[in-house]
Amino acid sequence: MDYQTTPSPPPHNQRLKGCLMGCLAVIGIGSVAVILVVLVFSAAIGRMGGKIMEAVDAAERNPGGEHAGLAEVWVSGEGMARVARVHINGVILLNNERLGLGNGSPDLALASIRRATLDPGVRGLILELNSPGGGITASDILYNAVLDFKKADPGRRVLALMNDLAASGAYYVACAADEIIAHPTTLTGSIGVIIQSYNVSRLAETLGVTDVTVKSGENKDLLNPFRPVDGERVAALVQPLVDDMFARFTGVVCAGRGLDGDAVRALADGRLFTAQSALDNGLVDALGYRAESEARMGELLGGFAEVDLHSYGYFGAFLRDSPIARKADELLCRRDPSHRHYMCYGAGRKGI
Repeated sequence: MDYQTTPSPPPHNQRLKGCLMGCLAVIGIGSVAVILVVLVFSAAIGRMGGKIMEAVDAAERNPGGEHAGLAEVWVSGEGMARVARVHINGVILLNNERLGLGNGSPDLALASIRRATLDPGVRGLILELNSPGGGITASDILYNAVLDFKKADPGRRVLALMNDLAASGAYYVACAADEIIAHPTTLTGSIGVIIQSYNVSRLAETLGVTDVTVKSGENKDLLNPFRPVDGERVAALVQPLVDDMFARFTGVVCAGRGLDGDAVRALADGRLFTAQSALDNGLVDALGYRAESEARMGELLGGFAEVDLHSYGYFGAFLRDSPIARKADELLCRRDPSHRHYMCYGAGRKGI
């Protein structure tokens, strides 16, 4: 009878050695992978910082325009009509500080509009507004910039899309658009001008606080909160300022909305309107969403079913020129030569 003998297991030290070698190999491979990831990430971060600084430096070197250094980024769409989307969010004030150039800031919006004005390939603007208003001068500057965009080419079109709130100065800016679309839940209107101050003269007297003011003329501290209000002087000197600015505001609404002065003044008591009420009173043209605004822009530009939508930003250039973006776009273009992505190198883009 033959007996098959079972081979004896390897000695314990050999098994331990094999396990140790396997663990070391895994650790070694993992370490190399981690190092490669860190190197790639560091290079990307370095490139990002370089692109940001290039954009900032370009803007600061340009003696005539804040639009220098703006990166144009493709957003959506494959239409032949190139359109710029510009966001205006928050209180409308122009402070010209670099920190004020974030997405949706009035400073970036103004720079974007002026950049689009200089680009003959941009056929339209979609202004997305979400603002309670702000300074009348800042609002007027943005309004005038939109008019300049249209004056540069009579074939251009501008459409305003209102989000949660588009009141006062934001409505002032919207009046430069050819058409206004409000979300169904938008609040808008607040057509009017206000100068506001506090008066604590009685409180100061109670607390024994004495105001000491040295001034060059009687009216220099007209709204001094530590002095009793002189109603006659306020009516004679401050109210006319408000009235003049108000007349300009209502004139802008009349021109933009095609309404007569009496109709506008009846609505311009500072009240807010719901979207439906604004539509009923001729303050907006339609209710809808972003998709409707883009479709309508295509119609305004000649019946295009789709537009080629872009936006601007000071800190987007590193995305366009990063190694990952270049490689991805190269592969997309190689697979589909008609690839419509803005970053498609060599494929080219054409607008009407």
